[in-house]
Amino acid sequence: MRLWDTRTGELLQQLAESDLAAGYAWLSPHSRLLATLHGQSLHVRDLASCRVLVRLTVPPPGLHSLAFCWRGKICAMASGDYSIVLAHLESGQATVRMHGHRKAIYGLAFSPDGKTLASASWDTTVKLWHVATGQELLTLEGHRGRVDFVTFSPDGRMLVSRSEGRDSQGEVLLWDARDNEPRSQP
Repeated sequence: MRLWDTRTGELLQQLAESDLAAGYAWLSPHSRLLATLHGQSLHVRDLASCRVLVRLTVPPPGLHSLAFCWRGKICAMASGDYSIVLAHLESGQATVRMHGHRKAIYGLAFSPDGKTLASASWDTTVKLWHVATGQELLTLEGHRGRVDFVTFSPDGRMLVSRSEGRDSQGEVLLWDARDNEPRSQP
């Protein structure tokens, strides 16, 4: 795995580890942390030094998606059993497990204030979760296909989600993150 400076094109770091899973790497929003998948372990590194800060156990049966809270203290992991696990990065401990989706979860995003987590699932829904308790706050329905991406606006008021749509044509919906009505129609 290679890490590049996108402004200069300079190679910053190269990770060569025998158990590094191809295609599985996540960068924190503030670009200080890098998570890489190694079998059933997730290594979270300080990006400047590449030193592993914590090793997290991947929830069985495997990892589909990951998101860092912008504050860099929590990450959310979407498991192959359709659940989401929140883990504290300082202790490495899983704190909350959330259930509610009926199919795989391939998109996760924390709100800018870190209080809400959005999840995008192949069950055609987006769910909003209370980070502190793991309680489901809202289910957003309106997509006509598997949802695989979700992100909040910088102010946290809007949410955008992407799905394959009808006949795999692609579909993007814009939501008010405070209610369940899409602001755009497919």
